[in-house]
Order: sequence, then C-alpha cells, then structure tokens
Amino acid sequence: IEIYGRDNEDKVKRAVLSFPQFAGYDHERVIRQKKRLGRIAGLSDEETINYLLDSPALAGYSAKRYLAAFDIGRQLKREGFPQDEKMLESFFSYFKKSPYVPNTSKKRISQVGRGGITNYEEPPLLIAMRKRLTNQQEGKKYKSKNNK
Repeated sequence: IEIYGRDNEDKVKRAVLSFPQFAGYDHERVIRQKKRLGRIAGLSDEETINYLLDSPALAGYSAKRYLAAFDIGRQLKREGFPQDEKMLESFFSYFKKSPYVPNTSKKRISQVGRGGITNYEEPPLLIAMRKRLTNQQEGKKYKSKNNK
C-alpha cells in the first residue's frame, strides 16, 4: 500500500479483490516499469497509478505488450487520428485485445513492416481502436450538422 500511497488504500483493496493475481506481483517493479511507460505515453505518475488501480490486469502485462500498443498509437496517428485523450480512452477500453499481428509469434506491426511482409492481418487492438475513434469522429460530424 505504501508504494501506491495511503490515499489509494481503498483502491488497492478493490484491485486485489477484483483481480486476485494483483496481490502476488512485485509492486516496486510494476510501479517502476509502468511509470516509465506511462511517461512515454504522456501520463503523470499519479495518472499511471490510477489507471493501474482502476484496471489491475494492466499490472500483469509485459513492457513488450505496451510497446506494441504504442506502435498501434503511431499507426493510428499516421492514419490521421490525433493522439489525444480519446485515443487513450479507446486503448483503456480495449486493452485486453491483442496488440500483436496475428499468426506472427507476437510481432508488432512495426516489426512486420520492417520484415518486408506487406500482406498481414491487423492486430485486434488496432481494429477495435480505429473503429471506436472513427465512430467518435463521425458522431462529432453528425452532432455539428444537427446543431446548424
């Protein structure tokens, strides 16, 4: 509890009850690693801790999985989606979906592209995030048409 702060004691208890594996982790390592990854994503240390406690399954994912998710964020940015709060929300809505290219032994989309493979199935996380972000953009356009 000291690692997450006394303010978060109730959240830590809820995290353990909702995801029992959470209790068995080396929390110093988890916090150190996830804070570093959170900073790469533009999150403060406090925001990172809050996301971990709200979705304790995130604590069990490897750094490689997060790097694969960053690749997906970069791909979506290349497709014209802004890297903003909505993209972050869509990641946290679908974080359980695989960020890896199917049938490639957990390769990221950047690794498949460098390997010269051009015809590959997209990662499930990319498909889900793109769909959600597209729907949000279309929803904005629809609202603005009705407001005129």
